[in-house]
Amino acid sequence: MQEFMRKRRCVEIAAICLFVMTLSSCAGLWPSRIGGIIPDRDAGLIFTKMQCSAEFQYYYSGSEHYPSAIIGIRKDSKLEDDTLWKAVDMSPKLCRDMVSNVETRALQLNLFPYGFSILDDQGKRIGVWYSIITAPTSVWMKDDHTAVIYTPDIDTYIRYERDSG
Repeated sequence: MQEFMRKRRCVEIAAICLFVMTLSSCAGLWPSRIGGIIPDRDAGLIFTKMQCSAEFQYYYSGSEHYPSAIIGIRKDSKLEDDTLWKAVDMSPKLCRDMVSNVETRALQLNLFPYGFSILDDQGKRIGVWYSIITAPTSVWMKDDHTAVIYTPDIDTYIRYERDSG
């Protein structure tokens, strides 16, 4: 079982690298208002060490019990109100509970959650993201520097249940 998990982890890391290389090679083709979500170990540590920082306003997507993703947006930035993200007043206990629930749900499906940085159209980190690797979506910036980030697909976990069932 450990060998299987190690191989799966290697495949996921390779997928992250391929994803980043693809985004990098396409960067010149994107309109200038496009931001990004890129894998980031430091962003992941914010969540895995369960040290949700007061510099972010936190949101989650999906079920309150098993979020599809958790994001933190810097308080000097703004998230578009017209999305399905649900704001939370993050406390140390709530951070611990939410992160544990994401990890539990991912591990039930032999997946691993990762940390990502949310970048604006200038490449500046405006937030952090925590989810399985297939959950991130796109980011773009409005003229007033508001980030538009749609939630992950509703079947973030369900599609893996179908595949394993």
